[in-house]
Amino acid sequence: MAPPPPPPPPPLPEELVEEILLRFPPDDPARLVQAALVCKRWCAIVSGAGFRRRFGKFHRAPPLLGFVSNVRIQRQRGAVEFVPTCSLPASQVHSRKGHVRVVDAHHGRVLLHRISAGWSLPWPDVLMVWDPTTDVQEEVPFPDVAQYKLDWTAAVLCAAGGPCDHIDCRPGPFLIVFVGYDREHVETVLCTYSSSTASWSKPISSNQLPYGRYMSRHVAHVESALYFGVLMTDHILKFDWESQEISWIQMPPTCSSKWPYVLTTTEGGGLGLATIHESSKLYMWSRNDVSQVDATWTQSRVIELKTLLPVHAVLASPRLFGFTVGTGVIFVRSNNVLFVIDLKTYKVIKEVSMASEIYTIIPYMSFYTPGTTLLSFGFYKILDE
Repeated sequence: MAPPPPPPPPPLPEELVEEILLRFPPDDPARLVQAALVCKRWCAIVSGAGFRRRFGKFHRAPPLLGFVSNVRIQRQRGAVEFVPTCSLPASQVHSRKGHVRVVDAHHGRVLLHRISAGWSLPWPDVLMVWDPTTDVQEEVPFPDVAQYKLDWTAAVLCAAGGPCDHIDCRPGPFLIVFVGYDREHVETVLCTYSSSTASWSKPISSNQLPYGRYMSRHVAHVESALYFGVLMTDHILKFDWESQEISWIQMPPTCSSKWPYVLTTTEGGGLGLATIHESSKLYMWSRNDVSQVDATWTQSRVIELKTLLPVHAVLASPRLFGFTVGTGVIFVRSNNVLFVIDLKTYKVIKEVSMASEIYTIIPYMSFYTPGTTLLSFGFYKILDE
C-alpha cells in the first residue's frame, strides 16, 4: 500500500506575503492583479486600503500609468480619453466621450472643464476635480474673472503643501490656481480656489506682458510655486501661493517662444524646460535656483532623436507634446503617431496611432492596486455618450 501523500506545506505568514507583494514593481500593476487571483487571502491583502498606503510609501515616487488626452471627435466637439502606458487590467481602461476637456493633473487629482459654450447645453461651464481611484468628482464654479474674454488655464494640487507626501491625499482638501489673460482690461489675472472654504480668492493681476496665451501642458510645480508657460512671449509666469505673488522669468536665452516647449521639473526638484530644435534635437534646460531673482538657466542635456525614432518620424519634424515629472518620459508627435519615450532607457515604450486628433496630453501618475476603480471614466451623469 502506497504511503499517504505528505501534508501540504503551511501557508506563508501574512506578514511575509505582504512584504513580498510590496516589492512588486509599481509600473507593472497587472502583477498585483495576478497575485490577487492566487487566493482569497492574497486578494484581501492587496485590495486593502492599508496595503495601498504602504505600497506607496515603500516605492515613494508614483509611476506613470498613462496619459489623459483631449481629442477631437467632431469639428467643434471634443472628448477626454485615457491611454495606458503600462500593464493596467483591460477592465480598468475605459473612455466616455462628452463635452469635457482635461486641463491638469497633480497629486492624484485630475482637473476637468465641462463645456457648454456654443453648444446650447442645459448646464453652465464648470471645473471638476476628479479622483480616478474612487470616481468621485467635485464641481467648482468658474471664478468671476472668467466673465471676461480670457485665454486661461488652471492647475489643481493638494492643499496640504510641503508636509504632505502626496501618496494618498486625494480625499483631502485641494487648491485650484486659475490664470488667464483679460483682453478687456489688458492684464494677466490669477485667483485661487480652496475646497476647505468652497470659495475663490480675490484676484491679483499684472500688466507686465502686453499679451499672453496660457496653455495647460505648460504647468510645472516646484516647491511652493507653480510655473505657467505663456505662448507668444519669452516669459514664464511664476505664482508663489505662500506669498500670493506673481513674478516673471525669462526663457533660456537661446530658446524661442515660437518653438513648442514644455515646462518640467529636474531630478533635483528644480524647474526645467524642454524643447525640440533643429528638427531632431531635444534640448533640456534647468534653472539653478528658482528661489533667487538672479537665477540662471543651464543647458543640461541634448538628445538626438534620430537614435530613438524611426527615420520617417524624424523627417516629419517631430514636436514635443509632454513631459512627466520624475520618470523621464517624454511624448513626441510626428505625423499621425505619438511616441512615448523613456529617456532613462532610451526606448520607445508605446506608440499611439491617429495622434493627429490629440491636441493635449496630461500625464497621469499614481499607484494602482486591486480594489480601486482607477481610470474608469465613469462620468455617467454628465457626459453624452
